[in-house]
Order: sequence, then structure tokens, then C-alpha cells
Amino acid sequence: MKPLSLILNVRRHTLRAGLLIFSATWLARPGVAQTTVSLGDSISRNVASHSTDRVPIALRDGDYASLVVKHPKGLAVKAVAPNGSLIRPFIEPDMEGVSSVMFVAEGAGQYSVAVKNDADAAIPYSIVFRERVSLDEQMRIAPQRDAVPSPRIEAIRRQIESGTTNTSSFWDSVAKDGTPLFEPLDHNYELVTFLWRAVGDTRNVYVAASIELSGVSNKALQQLGNTDIWYRTFKVPKGARFTYRLEPNRPSVERLESVTRQMDPFNRGMKWNCPDGATKYDCRSVGESPQATPQPWIAKRSGVATGRIEKNKIHSALQNLDRSLTIYTPPGYDPKGKPASLVVLFDDDQYLEPEWGGQNTWDNLIAAGRIPPTIVVMVHNLPGRRLFDLVANPTFADFVAKELTVWIRSHYNVSRERSKTVIGGASAGGLGATYIGLTHPEVFGNVLSMSGAFWWSPEHNGGVCGGSCAGPSARPAVRNRDATTEPNFVAGLVLNKPPAGRVRVYLGVGTFEFDSDGSGGGILEETRHLRDLLLARNYQVIFKQFVGGHDNVVWRGGLGDGLETLLGESRSLVSPKS
Repeated sequence: MKPLSLILNVRRHTLRAGLLIFSATWLARPGVAQTTVSLGDSISRNVASHSTDRVPIALRDGDYASLVVKHPKGLAVKAVAPNGSLIRPFIEPDMEGVSSVMFVAEGAGQYSVAVKNDADAAIPYSIVFRERVSLDEQMRIAPQRDAVPSPRIEAIRRQIESGTTNTSSFWDSVAKDGTPLFEPLDHNYELVTFLWRAVGDTRNVYVAASIELSGVSNKALQQLGNTDIWYRTFKVPKGARFTYRLEPNRPSVERLESVTRQMDPFNRGMKWNCPDGATKYDCRSVGESPQATPQPWIAKRSGVATGRIEKNKIHSALQNLDRSLTIYTPPGYDPKGKPASLVVLFDDDQYLEPEWGGQNTWDNLIAAGRIPPTIVVMVHNLPGRRLFDLVANPTFADFVAKELTVWIRSHYNVSRERSKTVIGGASAGGLGATYIGLTHPEVFGNVLSMSGAFWWSPEHNGGVCGGSCAGPSARPAVRNRDATTEPNFVAGLVLNKPPAGRVRVYLGVGTFEFDSDGSGGGILEETRHLRDLLLARNYQVIFKQFVGGHDNVVWRGGLGDGLETLLGESRSLVSPKS
């Protein structure tokens, strides 16, 4: 009997021999020419019956190789590594025509394309070594070019490429026209180009804007050659309006704060959040397309009477707290005359800020006869309670419907008619206004929501539990805002609860408020969803989609439009496609 060690040794050599025999089937027969092919070479050969031809290729580590094989049926073609191991098959015997062979060298050495013929007769083929790209070339960062180039940028690009590298005249024209640049594209879109003139050592420039664009995650500007021009062009729907800042030399080190964001020095339009004494780092610039929807009511008009602003407080027994109020009364308000319409707005008296132009809007609408004399009550937030109160909080809703409106009617001459009573707000305030209007239709006949945060639900919470929390400082047990959870609590409320009253709902939302991060529910999508459910439940809905983002530079226009639509004499149901 043979020793066990001898048996194992024989088996080991038998296995190795089998592997060698397998590899040998992909090697050329003795006597067949195997000259190494170079880039651009083209060879034509016949493969003898039941044989394998090998075309050697010398490659460096990381080289990308591309060859083209012209072949009839009957051949099998594979790429083989220097050690004889299979890289991958490319052509099977039942295939014919022109096929590509492409692979990357994993280590330097002599690779090969093995052409095997199992037929009983010789078969011809031809092969061309089309391309070899080094790893350095593959990894080189290609110059970024805009998908749709700006004509003005292309003009200065041609000038620079022709040898005229002085950019002074370009910047003179930019200073005259202002930025960002808006250029027409087609019936539905236009181009917007952001610009930065480099001063000193500029390594990068980013634009931080209240717009989101499909397929655009990196808003880095690019340098035009070696000039002082940094730019980025985006294709946007016509009529965009947004705020933005430019950020040169953004640090890539995460622990460093971004401290260079600033207003655009070439923007000639209005500045946002820019009171007297503010620095360029405090202010934001406004980008406004020539096609943007007019906002006719926000500017002060000569000869238009001005309403009064009053301050007051209310105690809530339901919430056991005191809350500040700011009240606008219209010009000529008469405590004993015809009752005024009532508008309740959330998020403090921000509407009185110059950028909002809220008081101008109310004065102008009333003076033009677009809305009746109206009292506006602005409800202030309390520290740490904004989202707790505004996000679907039934106790806060009861406070507004049962305490605040009673207090207003006891202190001011306002109408008790639901059709002349509006509750409104933006973002979380829009969500809160819609929730309160739907749950208290006996008080409010109209809802004005601008970019309402309808993505929210107790499960799809983004770390906000709102009215479902035990208190203002509580947080949800599970934080979630992705596609595994169901958004839009308000839509569920409409779906599961038949309408209890005829509430008219104005829904304003921005084109750029879509679900850009795959959260499973952007404000745009969820507002459309809510619109459709409300219409299915026979609510009256006015849907307005503006070309903007989550930004009060567009909400200020929506405020005037919404009030005119809801309180104006020519009120009518507007198509959801309007």
C-alpha cells in the first residue's frame, strides 16, 4: 500500500497538471507568430482548427486597453493576464461581426487576447489595438464645461483662446449690466450665470443659493483658463427669483467654519437681510429674472394712506402662557363701523421688515380696492416653542381658534364671517395654518400656505415631533426623514377625515422645493399631493407654483397674491394647473 504522503503528492501534481492543461488551451500552437502588437497596429490571421491564437499586448500597471476584433462565427475570444489567468470572456462562438475587447491591466506585464477555434477548419479574424490610456490620463480631472453654455461666457472664452487675455472690458460690461447674468434659452428655460472676479489667491468659489436643480449637487464655480473669471451657468425655468451668496476659498477641512460667504459685489439689485451697518458677510443678494412674476404690492406708493401698528399680549389658559401679538389696523379703521376682514399670520412680525414689505402690501391692496379693509394679527413665537406649537399641535390650534379669535373680536371690530377670516403662514407656519384651518373650519374659512412643510409626519419627522411631543424640549424617539417612512400628516388628515366645512385653501410652493436629497417627500411633491386630495374631497383649492425656493423673497409676493385671491371681490376657484 502506498504511503498517504505519496498519494497526496501525486494528486497535487495531477491537479497542477490539469490547470496547466486548461491554461494551455488558450495559448497559441507552436510555430504560430506571436509578435507583441503596439498601439494602432492592425493584424489579420487564420486560427487553425482546434487551436488557440494569442495576441500579446505589453501594458503598464493601470493601463486601459481597447481593441476591436472582426470575426465570423466559431471563435471564442478572451482576455488573459500575464500569469495565464482569465480576465473575462468577450466573444462566444455563436457571435459574429465587430466586437470590442476592453480591460484594465492589474499590474505591468504581457497580457494577451486569446482567440480559440474549436471548429474543424481554419477561421480568419482581424484585430486592431485601438486605444491605450495610462492611469495618469484616466485620473486627470477634465476641465468642467457647462451642459448648456452661456453665450457671453463662450464669447470671452473665444477671446482668451485667441490670445487676448485681458478681461477688463468683460468686467466693465458685467459691472454695467449687473449679476447674475440671465440669458434666454428656449420657450420654457433660461440660463443664469454666477460670476466672481478673483482678487488675490483664489482656489475655489461656490454659490450658496435658495435654488435646487435636478442633477446638480455641486455648485462650485469654475475658472476660465488662467484668468480672474470664475463662473457657473445653470439652466433654470423661466422667471426665477432667489437669494444667494458667493463663497470664495471654501475650506475642505470639516472643522473649519465657512466664513467667506458674502453678497455678490456685481449684483445691482436689492440686498436681502441687509440693514444699515451690515457688512458684506451679513447680506444676501437677490437674483431676479426679467421674466419673474411681478410683485406689484410690496413697494410703498405715494398718496396711499398707511395703517397703524400696535403691540399687545394675550394670556392663554389652554397653554398656560403669555404670548406677544403685533396688530395691523387699516387706514381709517373705525371700531364702530363696518367690520374688517381678519388675517392671522404666524412667525412674529417679520412681515413688517423692509424686505417683506408686508405693511405696504396691505396698504396698497386696500387702497386699490383689491381687498376690503383688513386687520392683520401677527402671532409671535416663544423661545424654544416654534415647531412645538406650529407643527400639528392640537392645543395650540385650540388656542388660536378658541382663545385668540375670541380675544381679537373683543378688542377689534372684525367680521365673524368665515369667508372673511384667513389664517396663514410660511414653511412650518404654512403647515400650522393649514392644520388649524382644516381642524377648525367653524372659525376659518380661508387658509393661506406658502411653502408649507407638508413633508412632516410623526414618523417622517426630521427630528421634530411638534404637537405629538410631551413638551417643547422633547424629541421623537426615532429620528427619520427618508423614504422608509410615510410623509405628509396633513394629507392623511384630509384623507381620513371628511370635510367638516367649506374651507378655501391657497397653496403656494416653489419649483426648487423638490425632493433633491431622496428623502421621500419634498415640499413641492407633498404640496401637490395635498392639493389633489383636497380637490378629491371637494375643497376649493388655489394652487400657485412660483419659480423659486424656500425663501421669503418669493413668499412676500405670495402673501399679496394669496390675500387678493382669498379676500378679493372677484374670488373664484383656480384650476390646480394654474
